[in-house]
Amino acid sequence: MAGKKIIPIAAALILMVACKNSKESPYKENIMKFENGNIKRKYYTDAQGQIQDTMFDYFSTGEISKIRLFKNNKQEGRSTYYLKEGQLYEIQHLVDGKIEGMDSVFYPSGKIKVLAEFKDGLRNGSFKSFLEDGTVEKEYLYRNDSLIIHTDSSEVK
Repeated sequence: MAGKKIIPIAAALILMVACKNSKESPYKENIMKFENGNIKRKYYTDAQGQIQDTMFDYFSTGEISKIRLFKNNKQEGRSTYYLKEGQLYEIQHLVDGKIEGMDSVFYPSGKIKVLAEFKDGLRNGSFKSFLEDGTVEKEYLYRNDSLIIHTDSSEVK
């Protein structure tokens, strides 16, 4: 009877060890530090030395400043930037190292400050800046990084 209890326990232990080993990253962790000893940047590289996975940047006082995703040494996916006090500052989406889609910048209050559309790293589409109360301050329309239309709400009364 005791032998029958040991088999499930042994199987569970083997499964736990196998799962633990399968979750280990194939990448090397790299850490850069400020003179005060706090982490400045933490990122991961593959066997060829290319940046992969998540890169974390910190302020010298230890707060997170940026979280960026990388694939083959290029930013890929969502990048998030923070103010020193911890508030969200900017969200970007990148494809193959170029900004793609909506770039959002925020006031320290969390309200939208700027919304800008990008395609292949170029301003392409709407670019709006807002006052903190949510009023549109300025509007621009870009095509392939060239300004097409500009509207300033302070000029319209």
